Amino acid sequence: MKKTTLFFFFTLLLISGNANADLKISAQSLREYQLPGTFNLAEAAITVGANNDTIITSTLGASPESSACGIVQANENGAKIIEYKFNAAPTRCLGVIPHPKGGVFLRGDNPISADGVVSGFTAFLDGDGREVWAIPDQRLVDATAKPNGTGIFLGEYEQPLPIMAYSEKLDKLIAFTVGRLNLGMDQKFISQAHVINVESGQFRISGQTFGQSGVGIVGGVAVRNSDGHFILYYYSSGVRGAFFYAYDGRRSIDFFKPRGEEWDTRFIKKMVYQNDLLNLLWTDSEEPESQTRLSVVTDTSAELWTALFDSQYTFSTGIEVNLGAPLSMWIGKQEYIILHQSGDAFFLRHVDKNGASFGVGTLDELIPVPPVAVAITNEGDFKLFGYNQDTRFLSEFSLQFEDKPDYDPEVGPRLPDDVGIPADVGLSDVLEAAGCCATVSIRPDSRPLLPLFLGLLIIIRLRQKRD
Repeated sequence: MKKTTLFFFFTLLLISGNANADLKISAQSLREYQLPGTFNLAEAAITVGANNDTIITSTLGASPESSACGIVQANENGAKIIEYKFNAAPTRCLGVIPHPKGGVFLRGDNPISADGVVSGFTAFLDGDGREVWAIPDQRLVDATAKPNGTGIFLGEYEQPLPIMAYSEKLDKLIAFTVGRLNLGMDQKFISQAHVINVESGQFRISGQTFGQSGVGIVGGVAVRNSDGHFILYYYSSGVRGAFFYAYDGRRSIDFFKPRGEEWDTRFIKKMVYQNDLLNLLWTDSEEPESQTRLSVVTDTSAELWTALFDSQYTFSTGIEVNLGAPLSMWIGKQEYIILHQSGDAFFLRHVDKNGASFGVGTLDELIPVPPVAVAITNEGDFKLFGYNQDTRFLSEFSLQFEDKPDYDPEVGPRLPDDVGIPADVGLSDVLEAAGCCATVSIRPDSRPLLPLFLGLLIIIRLRQKRD
């Protein structure tokens, strides 16, 4: 097959029109458990831990002065809660990711610390909630220059970021802190990575910046399966889009250009590294009518395929909906699920491994309680969480998907939903051509899917309009 022909397939045939084959979603009850009365699910982060335990983290306490980081661990035997305070002081949870063998990494701070006080920290708790190690951010500020030190902190300490990623291959954790540069009347913010040796709980690198100036905020980070290196994207000041880097957790940083292109005019909605491929959910605009794009690239940044989906979707009943920009995505055994919100309604788009979509389905009235989170287990099965605010019971449901018939006799015949990769295009052809917080909403996602953790949940806030 000629490269020009293949290029035509990948740039044009993966563009969808209005969808026609709806997605049927069914849910089966798995388990439920009651959350403590002090637990605020609206502020919670939900992850899947070792053995598919559900881990829910939120700041506890009636006031900031009495706050603690609360961790609920739930499985088929029930749920237990752990309360953690850093240095016995008021503690707020900012970010949480699981360790594949049990326990969690926490990023937090003291919510009542005075201005100018460095109160952030990074901690590792085992499966029983015991502190394995905890490192105050003051060590970042006090660090000395390389090579004898771990690296100088740039600017004045501003705040810790919730973004973290763990590389099992390197046994290292990466986290980020923001420094503030005061340049006359202007202020610039610098995201600085610090890398921790998990076994020893010691800093290996701190004050690490990316790009020529280092000014900007990190948007997300994932872990590359092949070598355990971190892939991250960075939003620089004055530029709306993202810049990508590959970082070995030591001293080597390489530019990473998905599809061999610049991404400084594109908005990344979700980045997942899985099955030796980097998966990017993105748009080229923040406008509600912007198309949703899903790009899959190799370790060398070569494009495998890109699919485009219109924001307008017409159900088989004739109802037309503007889905708006995508909120997040999950990758299962054989499919992608993309989440959209339109008004108070929430929709899931099903996309197969070749970029073709079965269609869109709704989460409304799927389960007897308001949905609050979508999940994926370590085995690649999908879950939906629902919460009853009156009883404080959190319920888990398994999700199954199937496409409805394309033809509705009352509406008339329909065209196929979305066009995927042609059947006669093989992987070798592809590589050759490539050159080889209100209503249920998702917080800006900052936690990547760990390579051996196919089930990292994305945070979805509690729907307040369904009290």
